[in-house]
Amino acid sequence: MRRMRASANIPVIKKRNLIFTLSGYYSHTKGTVDIESPETYISKDFDLKYWAGTASSTYITRLFEKPLIFNGSIITDGDQHDIHRTRGLLTSAIILKRSRNENFSVGVIGLIDKSARLPAIPMVSYERHLSGTPWTIELFFPQRLMLERRISENSLLFLGSEIFADRNYMTLNTNGLNGVYQFNEASLRSGITYEHRFFKHVYLLFMGGISNPIEARLIEKSSKSSDYVLTTKRNGSLYFNLGLSYNLF
Repeated sequence: MRRMRASANIPVIKKRNLIFTLSGYYSHTKGTVDIESPETYISKDFDLKYWAGTASSTYITRLFEKPLIFNGSIITDGDQHDIHRTRGLLTSAIILKRSRNENFSVGVIGLIDKSARLPAIPMVSYERHLSGTPWTIELFFPQRLMLERRISENSLLFLGSEIFADRNYMTLNTNGLNGVYQFNEASLRSGITYEHRFFKHVYLLFMGGISNPIEARLIEKSSKSSDYVLTTKRNGSLYFNLGLSYNLF
């Protein structure tokens, strides 16, 4: 399987207490699926395109002398054929501690999405420099746990694990499956990430390691993920990503 991804995040309004951004994401996935059983053998190529656009607004205030952050996002996505879904995210987080060596915040993420299993999930963010070492630990629950080390003024090294979610739409026309379906896959990626800055605004990114699948499900469009029509299992595999980004600011 091969995948190309591109994304952009553009601040439209950037004030002291209010930030409004527009974001876009596109992925193109190609590969081959081999299905083997005692009765049959199937080898099928696939070519999937997916896009998503997001409008996001962030408001910053204070509660009990602590920074309080609210964010609301509207996300629309689809494939090369049509727009398939619109969903929303509501996030609230309070920064309980912020210092040179340690940052700690808690919050909640609300999901306005018919396919979501839960209406809300907790969020914890923790960052601490490990005294006497060049390493900083970064935790963003439930997605990511990393150790960060600055190699030079322009280079960063990360070691750890993060949950990677991938989504694609598939239009099927078979005896059992007819219509538009979502194929959602979540995997735990563990390994190394290296980031290097060139010319002040250009960043080169390399990621590599082992990808261990958590779950992969095929569901009808806009149905709950628990109402899946197909689930797949696969072994862990090696992966690597090579990326290039440009930071306007």
